[in-house]
Amino acid sequence: MPMSRHAHAIHSSSCFFPLIPLLVVFFLILSGELDVCSATRQFSTVAISHAPNSTLICALVTISGDAAAATGGGSTSKLRCTSLPDGEQYVYPSADIPYNAIAAGTGFLCGLMAPTGGHAAMRWWSFSEEAAANRSRPVGRRLYWGPSLRSLNAGGSHVCGLSDDHDPACWEWPDLDLPKGLDFSKIALGHDFLCGIVSNDHTNMSCYGGLTSPSLAPSPANFTTLAAGHRHACAVDTEGGFGCWGDDAPEVKADELPATMSAMALGNGTTCILDGGGIAHCWGGAPVPEKYTSTAFLSIEADGDAVCGIIKSNYSVVCWGKSDHYLSGGHLVYNNTMPGACVPASSCGDCEIIFGSGELCGNGGGEGAVELAVCQPCKLPLNASRILISNGLASPSPGSDEGARRKKKKIMTVALSVAGGAAAALAGMGLFVVAVRRKREKRKKTKTLQLGESSSRRLCRDVEAMVIPAPQDISPLRHGRPLGCEEFTLRDLSRVTNGFDEAKKIGSGSFGSVYRAKLPDGREVAIKRAERSASASGDRRRRRRRFDAERAFRAELRLLSRVNHRNLVQLLGFCEERGERILVFEFMPHGALHDHLHGVVSSSGGYSPLFASWEARLRVALDAARGVEYLHCYAVPPIIHRDVKPSNILLDGEWTAKVSDFGLSLVSGGAAAAAASSSATAGTVGYIDPEYYRLQELTERSDVYSFGVVLLELVTGRKAIHRTSGQEDGGSGSPRNVIEFAVPAVETGEIGKILDGRVPPPRGHEVEAVARVAKIASECVRPRGRARPVMSEVVAELEWAVTLCEESVLVSGAGGGGRSSDRHGGGGGSDLSRSRSRSESDDPSPFHTRELGFGFGFSFTHGSSRPPVAHGRSHSTM
Repeated sequence: MPMSRHAHAIHSSSCFFPLIPLLVVFFLILSGELDVCSATRQFSTVAISHAPNSTLICALVTISGDAAAATGGGSTSKLRCTSLPDGEQYVYPSADIPYNAIAAGTGFLCGLMAPTGGHAAMRWWSFSEEAAANRSRPVGRRLYWGPSLRSLNAGGSHVCGLSDDHDPACWEWPDLDLPKGLDFSKIALGHDFLCGIVSNDHTNMSCYGGLTSPSLAPSPANFTTLAAGHRHACAVDTEGGFGCWGDDAPEVKADELPATMSAMALGNGTTCILDGGGIAHCWGGAPVPEKYTSTAFLSIEADGDAVCGIIKSNYSVVCWGKSDHYLSGGHLVYNNTMPGACVPASSCGDCEIIFGSGELCGNGGGEGAVELAVCQPCKLPLNASRILISNGLASPSPGSDEGARRKKKKIMTVALSVAGGAAAALAGMGLFVVAVRRKREKRKKTKTLQLGESSSRRLCRDVEAMVIPAPQDISPLRHGRPLGCEEFTLRDLSRVTNGFDEAKKIGSGSFGSVYRAKLPDGREVAIKRAERSASASGDRRRRRRRFDAERAFRAELRLLSRVNHRNLVQLLGFCEERGERILVFEFMPHGALHDHLHGVVSSSGGYSPLFASWEARLRVALDAARGVEYLHCYAVPPIIHRDVKPSNILLDGEWTAKVSDFGLSLVSGGAAAAAASSSATAGTVGYIDPEYYRLQELTERSDVYSFGVVLLELVTGRKAIHRTSGQEDGGSGSPRNVIEFAVPAVETGEIGKILDGRVPPPRGHEVEAVARVAKIASECVRPRGRARPVMSEVVAELEWAVTLCEESVLVSGAGGGGRSSDRHGGGGGSDLSRSRSRSESDDPSPFHTRELGFGFGFSFTHGSSRPPVAHGRSHSTM
């Protein structure tokens, strides 16, 4: 339709004065105080997907206070989908890493975890794959792990995201060919195309795939936002210009365009806008139902023939559709949802914060004391006289281009007249701001220095950690009074060990000897006694061992006396008398994981549940992973173990695995970083991170590498360093690393060749479970530390794997129980499974259990009669 130019905004008589606020804006942008992109949402908490004969409305649904308390103070939202028109609901567990944003398209759903800062992980569920797998709960697969995303968009059967330091990344879109070095500030996806605002030229819009880049008239100012539908896209510039292009873009009349806009969503032949007050305006095939014409919305989403919005007053989700669609009259789908994605509150800028959203966000994957909240949608101006025209949707009035050229020439003349003076001012101000920012960043880094990447804590799960902060000024070799730790006398410990009788000794190592004893109050304990001091005539090696033992004693006493977790061996007390260095621990009846895999238990043929089922092995792996995760994420300050290996993973009377031996551990901080870089590499051959060994760069991912080796040992039954068999190398029996043995098979998908033959072959869902563990193990042992996952993600993958094993037990039990009886004996489950259920029901720890059990019936065909499988079991997540 015809359009007219906007009025002249700059006059020659006052041309310099508007430059002053521009300089202020430039200063704020450089100093990081103003986010030019803060006016538009980059994530969504509501998504629409389509399957045959149904539409799925998915959302992050908030849970009640009682339910949140039952989860131990964790995430206050759950990812749920409702199938319309039948109303069937599905729940997607998050393994306690909270989903902060979601996206959906044709036949799939994505959940993004911790998208603000550090690293992020994204899980993908294909509805057809889930239905074919015949599971009682959705499992999905990890689609992405890497730098945090600042935008996530889906369209058709594809999904794309933007990160701060990478080109646009797209998944499930092998045919899309994007040029290298492409840098977008915003993106939007349609059915088969991607459009983006070019970062270094916001007046430039580029599209790839099935839609060409627009040629808008008049020439647009800087674009501020864009959206895409099935076959068309729309954008808004800083001067209120509104333009759409594509094959099915409905006509938007100037007199119907609101003066301001807070959100925009496009569907199949539908364009919807929320005005500054949140009132929805839609053009095309899905008009706003009459009952919602006066309703204020916070956000709006559209896909295909459906449109959904979050109501501002109560965060409920309502949806509507085209006149011939089952959503045409409008439907309430959810009563309470997250009003938006959680972000650092400081990033909301002038857009303000939604009241009470901080309580809904928890820590949301944020780091430290960063306050998280949901931002109010910012208002963007719309200029009804500046509708941008493209692709023949309408024709500009005759002569308008010539007038535009004359006005543009005049404006350019005025601009050039002040450019000289402004350039000098901007250059000086820019240099000043850069210097200030560098000084600020240097000061910030000094304040928050950790052993390697601090961002690894940003993917930690939102769980309340019960820790006691330690004094920060205690050096590794200086005595500090331990907190919450009992002090024993040498006489008492000598009495319960019969004078440290050899008959009481159950082990020994570089630290000294370990004795089993029973305290007068009936507690069974393991007493760890350091080697006695070297005599004056002792050799240097003995003195060095004594010095190392002293350091180990101090480290364990300092660290273990202030942490409390069910998957860490508990330190009960200590003794320092007459040169003795003794630590008293809880006794672990089933010994070390190493003995079960490679030692006396495996060689003597003694019973161990680790040979009964893959579920038992994966539960032990999950327990140990939770212990290491606690050290990295919830200890204050974080702790790096430095010696994760099977001999330091102990099993208690109920077969719960606990991480032990903190003699080499370091806490994050400047002093610890200096200690790590100045001392020799510590650890055990075969488990030491090669990056730490070569570069002396110690991070939490050094522990991840070691744990990856442990996972490979659990999968293969081979030692970290073992000898090849005669058939493999012609009889030489040469040493080989378990990584060299296992990872190539994992990468080629031949996992069956490397599985431990002492465990019954995996069946049903166990096959996928073991494959998942092997895959995450191979990622843990990547040579480059930044390419490895963090421990929270490893825990999440192991939780999925254990869930799949439980599915296999349920399926086999439903099929007659033959295999269950064969694997676990007549009790209907392994000793480990039975004991784990007991311990969970008795443990009141707030970080002990999380809701993972639910009824889930997966069906996307009308008339399906398959009932949902009830699964009420829950298990520990920390």
